[in-house]
Amino acid sequence: MPVENRKIIGMAVVAAVIVIAAFVFFVPPGDIVSRSGNGNKEGENLFKGTSTLPTVEGGTRTEVDGNIPTPGVNGTSFVPGVAIPTEVIPGGGISARTFLIRGENGKFVPATIVVNELDVINLSFEAVDASYTMYIPDFAVMLSAEKGKTAKAQFQATQFGQYGFVCNECGNDMKGMLIVNKK
Repeated sequence: MPVENRKIIGMAVVAAVIVIAAFVFFVPPGDIVSRSGNGNKEGENLFKGTSTLPTVEGGTRTEVDGNIPTPGVNGTSFVPGVAIPTEVIPGGGISARTFLIRGENGKFVPATIVVNELDVINLSFEAVDASYTMYIPDFAVMLSAEKGKTAKAQFQATQFGQYGFVCNECGNDMKGMLIVNKK
């Protein structure tokens, strides 16, 4: 390959790296917008937090609004709509917490899950009256359940923050929140 062609290719690579770096450093991570045909308007912000934290592409991670304590097994929540775990298994500073969330009447019931950083979440998602999905983009969790069925997933809450989840089939009105408290 002639030296002139190598120089042109080298300059093109450098220009591409600069353009990519500009997008990475100058697009605010909190500007999460809809790009799918899930009932949301194109370009519509799905979640807006008070300030954003580093997250994955398409993620929703923001600072936690307020102080919601992590509930224990069979406890009561002082905050309406917060899920109470059906089981908590402690182990060396990390707990495994089991939750049942229902899709019912176009809503997540309960709509908020609260755990501690590094907890393992065992999630059962039951579709009560229709088919529903539960999508948590930051943890790459997608549960889909037909009416009367339950879907399950397990994942670890690796970073503190407040994360949104949605029903992709239901549009923008069916939203929930996963809060991961800092240890």
